[in-house]
Amino acid sequence: MSSFEFWYTAILIFAMTVALIKELFKPEITVFSVLILLLLGGVIDEKEAFSGFSNSGILTVMFLFIVAGAMQQTGILNRIGTVLLGRQGSSTSNTLLRLMVPVASL
Repeated sequence: MSSFEFWYTAILIFAMTVALIKELFKPEITVFSVLILLLLGGVIDEKEAFSGFSNSGILTVMFLFIVAGAMQQTGILNRIGTVLLGRQGSSTSNTLLRLMVPVASL
């Protein structure tokens, strides 16, 4: 690896980390932008850039993000949370009991 590739990659990773911590953009935009910049900078080739998408573990995580996003958009997570945890202001012991019963049954 040449000095240019090293420093280019290090700067991009640092910038990506800062952007993710400060939430400057959506995480998927930030990460994909760095992938494209690494591709354009000649650090990786097309095969390397997109080989991760064929990994079944990555595909599973991507699918779970899609399902979680859909559940959040529909508001079902709020309803499930209210059913499981009760309304705000409930006693701590009541909230713990409402959470422990489903978890213990699973």
